[in-house]
Amino acid sequence: MDGGKTGEDAPESVKKFRSIVNGFKQSIHKQTETQNMNEDIQDIQNLNGVVHRIKQFGRFIIMILTNTEHPGTKSVHDYFARNSLDLTNLTDEERDACKHYVKMDIFTYPFDLRPGHINSQSKVANA
Repeated sequence: MDGGKTGEDAPESVKKFRSIVNGFKQSIHKQTETQNMNEDIQDIQNLNGVVHRIKQFGRFIIMILTNTEHPGTKSVHDYFARNSLDLTNLTDEERDACKHYVKMDIFTYPFDLRPGHINSQSKVANA
């Protein structure tokens, strides 16, 4: 997929996918707000940990979308299932769109919690 579908014209399953990914990112980001008061939440080590967890989540999603077996994918698959989305039942078009949004929402913009902003940035980059 070339990433041409924006959030507005994407299939409902893809919108749900992005919402679930965003919820996961938010939960990881919130953990930085509850750090020990003696720690600097802006410390690069803390931020590296956030990025690592978000990107690991993305790698497991890609494994699921490409039918790659790995022990870590079960918990990610279950996370999506608890949020009413079965990644193994997506159409090829939905699967391609989800791969695109893993690249954008997780790998390119791991700190951005606004899918609409990510869409606008990818439009600028593709212009």
